[in-house]
This record gives sequence, structure tokens and C-alpha cells, in this order.
Amino acid sequence: MYAKNEGTKNHPKCVITFSNVKAVFFPPNTTSHLQPMDAGIIQNVKLVYKMSMLRSILVAMDDCNTASELTKNITILDAIHWLENVWMRVEEATISKLYLKEGL
Repeated sequence: MYAKNEGTKNHPKCVITFSNVKAVFFPPNTTSHLQPMDAGIIQNVKLVYKMSMLRSILVAMDDCNTASELTKNITILDAIHWLENVWMRVEEATISKLYLKEGL
């Protein structure tokens, strides 16, 4: 378990170890170094997801007369498919480069 250490009384700089869990507090502003996905891929996925969703909504508008009718035609399953399609477009090399760049 990892947590950001804000260096406050509530988050002292320490390591807590139990028999099956080790909690380590890291200094602030280290997230992108320790979790390279924060360094751009997540933002990119969100952007492309929103574009896919908008494209689908625009296509669906042709078959609907009202906004209410349009929203009823969009399901959670649609959202899952949009996210799957976006994630499948992220190249493996892009993810590898982020981890190499951060030395992980």
C-alpha cells in the first residue's frame, strides 16, 4: 500500500509494517514518477473516450427526436465498449516508453 505523504501531523514520514501489509509514505509530487500512467496516458484516454462518446451521440441524434430519447438509447455497455476501444488503441510501446523514461 502506498500513500502520498503531505508531511503533516496526520501523515508522518514513516513506514508501517504488518504481517501481510507494508505501508510506505512517499513525499509529495512523486506520483508521476512512481505511476507513469499518470504522466499522460490517462489524460489521453479520457480525451479520446470523450471524443468517441460525442461521435456516438451525434450519430444517435439522427434516430432520436428528443434529448430524453437520446439518453435512453445510451447504456453503460456502450460506455464500456467506448473505453475498451480507446484502450485498445493505446500502443504497448507508448506504455513501455513511459516506464523506461521514469526508470521503472
